[in-house]
Amino acid sequence: IAILSTLAIILAIVIVCVIVFGGNGDDKRPTKTNEPIQSVEPTVEVKVSALVVSSPRLIITEGDGATLNVSCVPELPAGKEIPEFTWKSSDESIATVNENGRVEGVKEGTATVIVYLKSNMDIFDECMVIVEKPVATKLEVVQLPTKTIYAIGEQLDTTGMVLKAFYNNGTEKEITDPAEYTVDCSMEGIGSRSATVYYEGVTAQYTVRVSLF
Repeated sequence: IAILSTLAIILAIVIVCVIVFGGNGDDKRPTKTNEPIQSVEPTVEVKVSALVVSSPRLIITEGDGATLNVSCVPELPAGKEIPEFTWKSSDESIATVNENGRVEGVKEGTATVIVYLKSNMDIFDECMVIVEKPVATKLEVVQLPTKTIYAIGEQLDTTGMVLKAFYNNGTEKEITDPAEYTVDCSMEGIGSRSATVYYEGVTAQYTVRVSLF
């Protein structure tokens, strides 16, 4: 009887252990997934090693202007903040430049415009700026001379005439001084004559009349 009691106790212990430690057979170990592990790319700082101006040579006229652009080497990645630049002119009496690279021609001559990387003035590029005199492209007679009818033998008189010259930089000039232009007109014979006015390579015409008296 004692042996049977002992066996019964042992069997009961075994059953309890199976129930407690055996569980329901589910595998409680974490399962592996096939999802890739995302790695964080290290941030690489791009350092500017050189500057390149959009044009190494710029020709403008007095009173006219143009804008120079600048790019960095190596090229900056998208979203990277553009560095600050410093612009300077070697002779502001000939050409000036503002903080945005806008160059303005002041008078005829040659100057050098230099752009520096503001954080490192040893990194720069330059552009030769040639400022030319504006070229007259058109001439008009806006007011006729006081005298347009002559008698035979009289000399041409341009007193009172007003001219206007138009230039390639969009400017205009009013001319009243006879010393600034020349006029060619044949006063021989009678009848209408065409007078040609010459000024800085351009011409204009007006009509005079020669009569017997």
